[in-house]
Amino acid sequence: MTHDTQNVEEVMKRLAVAKVAVADVETEGLKHRTDKICGYVWTFGPAPQDTYYLPVRHKEGKNFNPNKLATETRKVLKKNPSMRTVGHNLSFDLA
Repeated sequence: MTHDTQNVEEVMKRLAVAKVAVADVETEGLKHRTDKICGYVWTFGPAPQDTYYLPVRHKEGKNFNPNKLATETRKVLKKNPSMRTVGHNLSFDLA
């Protein structure tokens, strides 16, 4: 899994052409109603380099702007409507 400043650009490029992608939302803990989102994971294949972690609310290190990230992701996904998005552990993420 990679997580550096070029991740957003690479994820957006891959989302634009992907047929399938796995999405996961990471939170501060296991209290889905009160814990804040701290990052997003996108996976495009089985190899470790196909998985990207995008931190948005870590106490240390580089964080991406969550609003800008959401806006950019929506734009890219609208341009690739045939892509299937698979949710990892959606029962927790959507609860």
